[in-house]
Amino acid sequence: MIGWADEADLPGLPAGMEIIPVSDLALPQLTQMSGFYYDFELVHALRPWFARHLRERRPAISNWVFLAPTTMVYRSFDHLFDPGKDLLLTPHILDRLPASRHLDDKRILNIGMFHSNAWIARRSESVRNLLEWWSARTADRAFFDLCNGMCLDQLWLNYAPIYVPGSLVIRDPLWHLGLHNCLLYPLELENTAPVVAGERVYTVDFAGLCGYHPVWSDHKALVAGRSEWAALIAGYRKAVAAQKAFRLAGDPAYGRPASISSIRNFRRSAKSKLDNLTKLIDQFEI
Repeated sequence: MIGWADEADLPGLPAGMEIIPVSDLALPQLTQMSGFYYDFELVHALRPWFARHLRERRPAISNWVFLAPTTMVYRSFDHLFDPGKDLLLTPHILDRLPASRHLDDKRILNIGMFHSNAWIARRSESVRNLLEWWSARTADRAFFDLCNGMCLDQLWLNYAPIYVPGSLVIRDPLWHLGLHNCLLYPLELENTAPVVAGERVYTVDFAGLCGYHPVWSDHKALVAGRSEWAALIAGYRKAVAAQKAFRLAGDPAYGRPASISSIRNFRRSAKSKLDNLTKLIDQFEI
Protein backbone atom coordinates (compact mmCIF):
# COMPACT_ATOMS: atom_id res chain seq x y z
CA MET A 1 0.00 0.00 0.00
CA ILE A 2 1.32 3.42 -0.97
CA GLY A 3 0.18 6.52 0.89
CA TRP A 4 -0.09 8.98 -2.01
CA ALA A 5 0.22 12.65 -1.04
CA ASP A 6 -0.57 13.89 -4.54
CA GLU A 7 -3.32 13.98 -7.15
CA ALA A 8 -1.36 12.64 -10.13
CA ASP A 9 -2.43 9.28 -11.53
CA LEU A 10 -0.12 6.30 -11.28
CA PRO A 11 -1.26 4.00 -14.08
CA GLY A 12 -0.09 0.46 -14.59
CA LEU A 13 1.00 -0.37 -11.06
CA PRO A 14 2.14 -3.98 -10.58
CA ALA A 15 -0.40 -6.44 -9.23
CA GLY A 16 -0.66 -6.48 -5.47
CA MET A 17 0.05 -2.76 -5.05
CA GLU A 18 -2.61 -0.34 -3.85
CA ILE A 19 -2.68 3.44 -3.76
CA ILE A 20 -4.26 5.18 -0.76
CA PRO A 21 -4.81 8.77 -2.01
CA VAL A 22 -4.59 11.53 0.54
CA SER A 23 -8.16 12.53 -0.37
CA ASP A 24 -9.33 9.28 1.28
CA LEU A 25 -8.15 10.64 4.63
CA ALA A 26 -10.84 13.38 4.51
CA LEU A 27 -8.36 15.52 6.41
CA PRO A 28 -9.81 18.96 7.26
CA GLN A 29 -6.31 20.25 8.05
CA LEU A 30 -4.90 19.32 4.64
CA THR A 31 -5.35 22.75 3.02
CA GLN A 32 -3.73 24.49 5.96
CA MET A 33 -0.89 21.95 6.17
CA SER A 34 -0.29 22.23 2.43
CA GLY A 35 -0.01 25.99 2.80
CA PHE A 36 2.71 26.12 5.43
CA TYR A 37 4.72 22.92 4.86
CA TYR A 38 7.19 22.40 2.05
CA ASP A 39 6.27 19.40 -0.09
CA PHE A 40 8.97 17.17 1.46
CA GLU A 41 7.82 18.18 4.97
CA LEU A 42 4.18 17.46 4.17
CA VAL A 43 4.97 13.89 3.09
CA HIS A 44 6.44 13.23 6.52
CA ALA A 45 3.68 15.07 8.35
CA LEU A 46 1.05 12.87 6.69
CA ARG A 47 2.65 9.54 7.60
CA PRO A 48 0.90 9.02 10.96
CA TRP A 49 -2.37 10.17 9.37
CA PHE A 50 -2.10 7.44 6.74
CA ALA A 51 -1.28 4.86 9.43
CA ARG A 52 -4.23 6.03 11.49
CA HIS A 53 -6.51 5.78 8.44
CA LEU A 54 -5.39 2.21 7.69
CA ARG A 55 -5.92 1.16 11.28
CA GLU A 56 -9.44 2.60 11.37
CA ARG A 57 -10.61 1.58 7.86
CA ARG A 58 -8.88 -1.78 7.42
CA PRO A 59 -9.83 -3.88 10.47
CA ALA A 60 -8.55 -7.06 8.79
CA ILE A 61 -4.97 -5.76 9.02
CA SER A 62 -3.46 -6.90 12.31
CA ASN A 63 0.18 -5.94 11.67
CA TRP A 64 1.79 -3.45 9.36
CA VAL A 65 5.30 -2.38 8.40
CA PHE A 66 6.14 1.15 7.37
CA LEU A 67 9.12 1.58 5.06
CA ALA A 68 9.99 4.86 3.35
CA PRO A 69 10.13 4.70 -0.47
CA THR A 70 13.91 5.22 -0.28
CA THR A 71 14.23 1.70 1.16
CA MET A 72 15.25 -1.50 -0.62
CA VAL A 73 14.38 -4.90 0.88
CA TYR A 74 16.91 -7.70 0.38
CA ARG A 75 15.49 -10.57 2.47
CA SER A 76 12.37 -11.56 4.40
CA PHE A 77 12.01 -10.23 7.92
CA ASP A 78 8.77 -11.95 8.95
CA HIS A 79 10.46 -13.40 12.00
CA LEU A 80 10.98 -9.89 13.40
CA PHE A 81 7.27 -9.68 14.22
CA ASP A 82 7.00 -10.25 17.97
CA PRO A 83 3.49 -11.36 19.03
CA GLY A 84 4.14 -9.96 22.49
CA LYS A 85 5.07 -6.45 21.31
CA ASP A 86 2.82 -3.74 19.90
CA LEU A 87 5.50 -1.51 18.35
CA LEU A 88 8.97 -2.24 16.95
CA LEU A 89 11.22 0.82 16.62
CA THR A 90 14.37 1.31 14.54
CA PRO A 91 17.22 2.98 16.44
CA HIS A 92 19.58 5.22 14.53
CA ILE A 93 22.64 3.65 16.15
CA LEU A 94 23.28 0.60 18.31
CA ASP A 95 26.85 1.29 19.35
CA ARG A 96 29.30 4.09 19.96
CA LEU A 97 30.05 5.98 16.75
CA PRO A 98 33.68 6.03 15.61
CA ALA A 99 35.30 9.45 15.33
CA SER A 100 34.13 11.30 12.23
CA ARG A 101 33.90 14.95 11.26
CA HIS A 102 30.71 14.17 9.34
CA LEU A 103 28.61 12.48 12.02
CA ASP A 104 28.66 12.44 15.82
CA ASP A 105 26.38 11.72 18.77
CA LYS A 106 25.03 15.27 18.91
CA ARG A 107 23.79 15.17 15.34
CA ILE A 108 21.98 11.91 16.05
CA LEU A 109 20.42 13.45 19.17
CA ASN A 110 19.21 16.40 17.07
CA ILE A 111 17.13 14.12 14.88
CA GLY A 112 15.94 11.72 17.57
CA MET A 113 16.66 8.24 18.86
CA PHE A 114 14.46 6.38 16.37
CA HIS A 115 14.31 6.32 12.57
CA SER A 116 10.84 7.20 11.26
CA ASN A 117 11.64 5.60 7.87
CA ALA A 118 11.13 2.10 9.31
CA TRP A 119 8.79 0.85 12.04
CA ILE A 120 6.48 -2.08 12.66
CA ALA A 121 3.19 -1.94 14.57
CA ARG A 122 0.46 -4.28 15.73
CA ARG A 123 -3.22 -3.44 16.09
CA SER A 124 -3.65 -2.48 19.74
CA GLU A 125 -5.22 0.23 21.85
CA SER A 126 -1.84 1.69 22.80
CA VAL A 127 -0.84 2.00 19.13
CA ARG A 128 -4.17 3.72 18.42
CA ASN A 129 -3.41 6.23 21.19
CA LEU A 130 0.09 6.81 19.79
CA LEU A 131 -1.18 7.42 16.24
CA GLU A 132 -3.83 9.88 17.45
CA TRP A 133 -1.27 11.82 19.47
CA TRP A 134 1.43 11.62 16.78
CA SER A 135 -0.82 12.79 13.96
CA ALA A 136 -2.09 15.69 16.07
CA ARG A 137 1.51 16.83 16.56
CA THR A 138 2.47 16.58 12.89
CA ALA A 139 -0.52 18.72 11.92
CA ASP A 140 1.59 21.80 12.70
CA ARG A 141 4.87 20.61 14.24
CA ALA A 142 6.59 18.54 11.56
CA PHE A 143 8.82 21.21 10.05
CA PHE A 144 12.47 20.47 9.39
CA ASP A 145 13.71 23.01 11.92
CA LEU A 146 16.33 21.49 14.22
CA CYS A 147 17.04 24.82 15.92
CA ASN A 148 13.46 24.87 17.17
CA GLY A 149 13.29 21.22 18.17
CA MET A 150 11.51 19.82 15.11
CA CYS A 151 12.61 17.12 12.70
CA LEU A 152 9.67 16.24 10.44
CA ASP A 153 7.68 13.31 11.89
CA GLN A 154 10.73 11.77 13.51
CA LEU A 155 11.42 13.47 16.85
CA TRP A 156 7.96 12.56 18.12
CA LEU A 157 8.99 8.90 18.08
CA ASN A 158 11.16 9.65 21.13
CA TYR A 159 7.90 9.49 23.10
CA ALA A 160 6.62 6.29 21.49
CA PRO A 161 7.76 3.94 24.32
CA ILE A 162 5.76 6.07 26.77
CA TYR A 163 2.55 5.71 24.77
CA VAL A 164 3.19 2.08 23.87
CA PRO A 165 4.53 0.15 26.90
CA GLY A 166 4.64 -2.96 24.72
CA SER A 167 7.31 -1.51 22.44
CA LEU A 168 10.65 -2.99 21.46
CA VAL A 169 13.81 -1.56 19.93
CA ILE A 170 15.04 -3.71 17.03
CA ARG A 171 18.65 -4.43 17.95
CA ASP A 172 19.54 -6.54 14.93
CA PRO A 173 22.29 -4.60 13.09
CA LEU A 174 21.14 -6.17 9.83
CA TRP A 175 17.68 -4.61 10.03
CA HIS A 176 18.01 -1.12 8.53
CA LEU A 177 21.31 0.10 7.13
CA GLY A 178 21.90 3.64 5.88
CA LEU A 179 23.87 6.82 6.41
CA HIS A 180 22.79 6.89 10.06
CA ASN A 181 24.75 3.75 10.96
CA CYS A 182 27.08 3.01 8.03
CA LEU A 183 30.13 3.90 10.14
CA LEU A 184 29.38 1.02 12.50
CA TYR A 185 29.37 -1.87 10.03
CA PRO A 186 31.85 -2.90 7.30
CA LEU A 187 29.72 -3.61 4.26
CA GLU A 188 30.40 -6.33 1.70
CA LEU A 189 28.47 -7.41 -1.39
CA GLU A 190 27.34 -10.92 -2.23
CA ASN A 191 26.43 -10.64 -5.91
CA THR A 192 24.38 -7.43 -5.57
CA ALA A 193 23.07 -7.99 -2.02
CA PRO A 194 24.59 -6.17 0.98
CA VAL A 195 26.24 -8.38 3.59
CA VAL A 196 27.51 -7.57 7.08
CA ALA A 197 29.60 -10.10 9.04
CA GLY A 198 28.67 -12.83 6.57
CA GLU A 199 24.89 -12.30 6.76
CA ARG A 200 22.63 -10.57 4.27
CA VAL A 201 21.16 -7.24 5.37
CA TYR A 202 17.33 -7.01 5.57
CA THR A 203 16.87 -3.45 4.37
CA VAL A 204 18.95 -0.48 3.23
CA ASP A 205 17.70 3.10 3.34
CA PHE A 206 19.20 5.15 0.50
CA ALA A 207 17.93 8.49 1.84
CA GLY A 208 20.57 11.13 1.21
CA LEU A 209 22.75 8.88 -0.94
CA CYS A 210 21.23 9.78 -4.31
CA GLY A 211 20.18 13.42 -4.12
CA TYR A 212 18.82 15.95 -1.70
CA HIS A 213 17.34 14.78 1.60
CA PRO A 214 16.55 17.22 4.42
CA VAL A 215 18.21 15.17 7.16
CA TRP A 216 21.01 13.27 5.41
CA SER A 217 21.84 15.54 2.45
CA ASP A 218 25.19 16.67 3.83
CA HIS A 219 26.48 13.26 4.86
CA LYS A 220 27.44 11.60 1.58
CA ALA A 221 31.10 11.82 2.60
CA LEU A 222 30.38 9.02 5.10
CA VAL A 223 30.43 6.51 2.24
CA ALA A 224 32.70 8.38 -0.19
CA GLY A 225 35.58 6.23 -1.39
CA ARG A 226 34.00 3.00 -0.13
CA SER A 227 33.72 0.73 -3.17
CA GLU A 228 31.06 -1.58 -1.72
CA TRP A 229 28.76 1.35 -1.04
CA ALA A 230 29.43 2.76 -4.50
CA ALA A 231 28.38 -0.56 -6.06
CA LEU A 232 25.30 -0.80 -3.82
CA ILE A 233 24.21 2.74 -4.71
CA ALA A 234 24.74 2.01 -8.41
CA GLY A 235 22.44 -1.01 -8.10
CA TYR A 236 19.81 1.10 -6.40
CA ARG A 237 20.01 3.78 -9.09
CA LYS A 238 19.58 1.09 -11.75
CA ALA A 239 16.52 -0.32 -9.96
CA VAL A 240 14.96 3.14 -9.70
CA ALA A 241 15.74 3.94 -13.35
CA ALA A 242 13.90 0.77 -14.36
CA GLN A 243 10.72 2.33 -12.95
CA LYS A 244 10.88 5.38 -15.22
CA ALA A 245 7.33 4.68 -16.41
CA PHE A 246 6.16 6.10 -13.08
CA ARG A 247 8.26 9.26 -13.23
CA LEU A 248 6.13 12.39 -12.75
CA ALA A 249 6.77 15.88 -14.05
CA GLY A 250 5.95 19.15 -12.33
CA ASP A 251 5.41 20.05 -8.69
CA PRO A 252 3.38 17.94 -6.25
CA ALA A 253 -0.25 18.94 -5.81
CA TYR A 254 0.21 19.54 -2.09
CA GLY A 255 2.83 21.44 -0.11
CA ARG A 256 4.94 24.43 -1.06
CA PRO A 257 7.50 23.66 -3.79
CA ALA A 258 11.01 23.35 -2.39
CA SER A 259 13.58 24.58 -4.88
CA ILE A 260 16.78 22.73 -4.00
CA SER A 261 19.90 23.87 -5.83
CA SER A 262 22.02 21.09 -7.31
CA ILE A 263 25.12 22.92 -6.01
CA ARG A 264 23.69 23.49 -2.53
CA ASN A 265 26.51 21.70 -0.73
CA PHE A 266 29.16 23.39 -2.86
CA ARG A 267 27.75 26.80 -1.95
CA ARG A 268 27.68 25.84 1.73
CA SER A 269 31.31 24.71 1.57
CA ALA A 270 32.37 27.88 -0.24
CA LYS A 271 30.54 30.03 2.31
CA SER A 272 32.25 28.21 5.19
CA LYS A 273 35.68 28.77 3.67
CA LEU A 274 34.96 32.46 3.03
CA ASP A 275 33.71 32.86 6.61
CA ASN A 276 36.93 31.35 7.93
CA LEU A 277 38.98 33.63 5.68
CA THR A 278 37.05 36.66 6.94
CA LYS A 279 37.67 35.68 10.57
CA LEU A 280 41.36 35.29 9.82
CA ILE A 281 41.56 38.73 8.19
CA ASP A 282 39.73 40.30 11.14
CA GLN A 283 42.55 39.21 13.44
CA PHE A 284 45.01 41.58 11.79
CA GLU A 285 45.07 45.32 11.52
CA ILE A 286 45.22 46.54 7.95
